[in-house]
Amino acid sequence: SGPATFISLGYDDIGAHGSAGTQRISETGQAAEGARELAMRPSAGFVSVDASEVTRYLAGRFTLPKHAMLISFDGARERDWTEADRILRKYHDTAVVFVDPAVITGTKTPYLSWTQLRTMVGSKRWSLGLDISDASRQVAIDAQGAVGPAVVEHEWLPARNRAETTAEYQARIKTTLQKELAIL
Repeated sequence: SGPATFISLGYDDIGAHGSAGTQRISETGQAAEGARELAMRPSAGFVSVDASEVTRYLAGRFTLPKHAMLISFDGARERDWTEADRILRKYHDTAVVFVDPAVITGTKTPYLSWTQLRTMVGSKRWSLGLDISDASRQVAIDAQGAVGPAVVEHEWLPARNRAETTAEYQARIKTTLQKELAIL
C-alpha cells in the first residue's frame, strides 16, 4: 500500500538571479541546485505525483506510490514555463503552478499569460492551483489593531465591534475563492 505521507517540494521565483530564501531551477551556473534536486529524485526513489493524484489520495480514493513527491511552483511567473518546464520534461515530472488570477494578463509581464497557462495544462506536466490574492492581505483581527493574514484570520468588524463569526469568515473565503476560480 501507499505511504502515510508524501513530500511536497515547493519552489518560489525560479529566475536566473534568485535571492536568499528562494529555490531556483536552471541547468547552468549558480542556479543549478534546483535542477540537481530534480535530477536526484529518481535515483533516490522519489516519484512525482500530480495534484489530482494527491487530491484523490487525500479523499481516500487513490494509493500514492512509495516516495511520492508533489512539486509546486508559487507565483505563476513566466520563468515557471520558460525554465522549469524544460526540466520537468527532461525528468518526466509533473508539477503544480499556483496562480493568483489577479496577476495574469494578456500583456508582457513577469507573470504567465492565459495562453501560456493553457499550454502548460495542455502539456499534461502541469496542473493549476489557486493562489488567492487575499493570501498576503493583512486584516485587523481585534479592537486593539492587531493584524493577521486575511485568509486565515477572522476579520475585525469595527462597525459591529466584534470579529467575524465562523460563518461570516467561511462566507468571505468562499466568495473570494468563487470569484478567483471564475477568473481562472
